[in-house]
Amino acid sequence: MGWHNVGTVTDEDIDCCVRFDRVSKQLSGQILLDDLSVRVPERLTTAVIGASGSGKSSLLNHINGLLQPDSGVVELFGQPLDYRQLSEIRRRIGYAVQEIGLFPHMSVAANITLMARLAGWAERRIDERVEQLLTVAKLPRELLGRYPGTLSGGQQQRVGLCRALMLEPELLLLDEAFSGVDPIARQDIYRDFIALRDQAKCTVVLVTHDIREAVSLAQYGIVLRDGLVEQAGELADLVRNPANSYVESLFSGQIP
Repeated sequence: MGWHNVGTVTDEDIDCCVRFDRVSKQLSGQILLDDLSVRVPERLTTAVIGASGSGKSSLLNHINGLLQPDSGVVELFGQPLDYRQLSEIRRRIGYAVQEIGLFPHMSVAANITLMARLAGWAERRIDERVEQLLTVAKLPRELLGRYPGTLSGGQQQRVGLCRALMLEPELLLLDEAFSGVDPIARQDIYRDFIALRDQAKCTVVLVTHDIREAVSLAQYGIVLRDGLVEQAGELADLVRNPANSYVESLFSGQIP
């Protein structure tokens, strides 16, 4: 399996989109993040990898403001995250999850354009953006009048990505977003995602338990265990030079 769009990435060269500075979080007595410090580089896809309970989704939920740290600071777009301005900040963030979350009572067109209409976009701008997204995602216009329940799993996934990218976000968060797709269709989804990502030129944070998915889609990697960072850096370097036996075990057999 080859690497996609991988350049040399070093910590010294990172322009950050997201930065965690000594962030700790407990919930119901469980440690979610433990004095965690890490950076997410701009305009790359960063895979957040680890076993169940390692802190992957907790990290993502701190980025979108669903969780607030007990201590430490989360910085977004160069500024500490302002929890009083979450609705405004979230307009700069696209979000897609495993369950996709399309509204079943709304047409595909209504699903894709919902946030743009709430943001007050003009109809012409909405139409142009939808056309652009459909072209890159390889979705026929005939689907716009249909409802999510009539689509295949792969089509629903593409619609979900189009919705997440509708507002031209600077940051796209994906939480196990492809795990529900049939393995046979997954490679096609990956190709379309890469095309959408490259067209959008945004930063992507991809939470996944699938190492092959991380290797296929990401250039940078963050390996978590028990709320701590085991290793972070260029994904190719993590695979070839694991920091410890845990990281090595995750990537075992995944060298391209």
